[in-house]
Amino acid sequence: MTIKAYRLLKIIKKAQINESKEVFIDFNERYVCTVSEKNDSKVTIDISEYEQSLLNTLEYLIDSGLIEKNYSSSSYVKVTHLGWHFGEITLWKIFSFLMKSIIVPIFVAFITAILTITLSKL
Repeated sequence: MTIKAYRLLKIIKKAQINESKEVFIDFNERYVCTVSEKNDSKVTIDISEYEQSLLNTLEYLIDSGLIEKNYSSSSYVKVTHLGWHFGEITLWKIFSFLMKSIIVPIFVAFITAILTITLSKL
């Protein structure tokens, strides 16, 4: 993921407030705001820095499964569960990789060495 895509994801999450809400993206005025009932709190965030790459960055986030768009209008998007917990999932993938690639082979080598030493003494 690019830094720009990660920052846009964080902005959309901030505007969405929680997993059950949606956000509206105004492509002309370049802002993101919470879609909410009249009594709910509403967050509006400027995204003018994404003027040249907004559509491409949004498409990347959608293709990655981090956000999904409302099929009635492409101006409404929602961060998915994967998008809300992206950091946690990434850390788990790194931990899993380290376990499979480093710790398990070291453990297997250690057990093999102990078995070899034990069997050679017989």
